[in-house]
Amino acid sequence: NGWTVFTDTDGTNVYVSSSTGNDSNNGLSSGAPKLTLAAAVTVLNGLAASTPHRLLLKAGDTWTNEVIGQIKIAGRSATEPLLIGAYGIGARPLIKATAETDAIKFFGAGGGASGGNYTAIVGIELYAHTRDPDSPTFVGAGTAGPGGIFSINASGWFLVEDCKISFFAGGITLETAIKENVSLRRNIITDMYNDSAFGHSAGTYMDTMSGLLLEENFFDHCGWNETVANGERNIFNRNIYLHYNCIGTYTKGNISARSAAEGAQFRSGGKVIDNLFFRCSAGMNVGHEEGYPTISMARVTDNVIAESDDIDFALAPRGVGINVLNATGPSILITRNIVATTAGGSTTNAYFLNLNSNVVNVTVSGNIAFNWPKDTVDTGSGN
Repeated sequence: NGWTVFTDTDGTNVYVSSSTGNDSNNGLSSGAPKLTLAAAVTVLNGLAASTPHRLLLKAGDTWTNEVIGQIKIAGRSATEPLLIGAYGIGARPLIKATAETDAIKFFGAGGGASGGNYTAIVGIELYAHTRDPDSPTFVGAGTAGPGGIFSINASGWFLVEDCKISFFAGGITLETAIKENVSLRRNIITDMYNDSAFGHSAGTYMDTMSGLLLEENFFDHCGWNETVANGERNIFNRNIYLHYNCIGTYTKGNISARSAAEGAQFRSGGKVIDNLFFRCSAGMNVGHEEGYPTISMARVTDNVIAESDDIDFALAPRGVGINVLNATGPSILITRNIVATTAGGSTTNAYFLNLNSNVVNVTVSGNIAFNWPKDTVDTGSGN
């Protein structure tokens, strides 16, 4: 059925349950789980490094104003990873974090340099409940810009699968140090936003990657919140942001809806196949403006882009299908995409396809544009 299967290992399982646990337990069996996440993580971080240990949260349980926090140890390999997941039967374990805290993080301080290497996070829910305007516990956006999953460590393999993440400033942020073989699969990532005075926001932000798979995820309403002060749409925030130094990216089968700006920004190109982009300012940007390396490989095929709209009718009219920027073929292909029915009030920039002046020798074929105000603008050459 396409889900990742984890086999038994020689690592240690650490169990935690908010309904049946006690921090006086050792946490090493499902019959004697820890109560708090902090107590369970202390046990986990004290185990031998580079071993396929598991932190298992009881399905159906909820932890309020707690987080997993910093994980300092790593797994052994891609087939024997450190696993953060669930045990038992029921809904995803729910972590209700606060406005100022990253829910799961990997960074080098305090002996945590290997944290996140050969690591899988599967089947849990992270919810910043005090940042949700519809929650009775809402206190505001805060100033820290918290993340659901955040890493600045290097890793050789990293997986996030079947997780639900909502109302942080950033859903999944992996940056700074080189990361290889990263996969985000079948996650639900919604409602990220930030107070613009304190930084940007994205459903996922990735940089310094080699081998990145985004597969069958659902991204919705990231980068903005219309009911929060300084949370309005802008050109800097979006559902998916892959920086120019992400190499070997493959984005397939995802839904990206109601982004603050583009549904996705693919600054390094890559493969973009069989995705739906709905009600974003542009379906996608492929490449980026001058000042970043020219891309030489992108395959944008069999995607659907529907109802692109404006960031702001007067100040930031958009409604674009596909932007291609600073790209040189012949290995840039824009084929068999459907772009249909713009929803923006302005037609100033409402192009089905925009090839800017630094786009050279790109192949565009077999696409369908329906009920779109403007066709294609091509200020490049040889396309």
